[in-house]
Amino acid sequence: MTQLRAEHPIFRRASFRDGCQLRWVNPAGGDQQEEHWDDEGLRAIGLLMHMPDVEHGGDEALILFNAFDGDVPFTIPPRVKQGSWSVVLDTETGPGSDEGRKGLKADTELMLSPQSLIVLM
Repeated sequence: MTQLRAEHPIFRRASFRDGCQLRWVNPAGGDQQEEHWDDEGLRAIGLLMHMPDVEHGGDEALILFNAFDGDVPFTIPPRVKQGSWSVVLDTETGPGSDEGRKGLKADTELMLSPQSLIVLM
């Protein structure tokens, strides 16, 4: 995580009021709605972060959280900018084990392991 923070401006912003766009997504890949926030059984959520500022390189990240003690399928939402996603961190598999998880397109289903976090960029 330290390396990600060093390499990507989106993870080292001075303030959350600096123009970074945040979007909460549900496991179906859609926007988190009021009923999702009220669902006490929901244990997985995603945070899509997009920094359009040219000075910061237009960084974008998707962080998927699974607090459940079982696997949770998560449909990947589309990027704000064009292109596909690549897994850069998975707390279940560890560093260097994400070779087959590059070029992931929107609507691809990704399995989140129990009590894990995945970062895509």
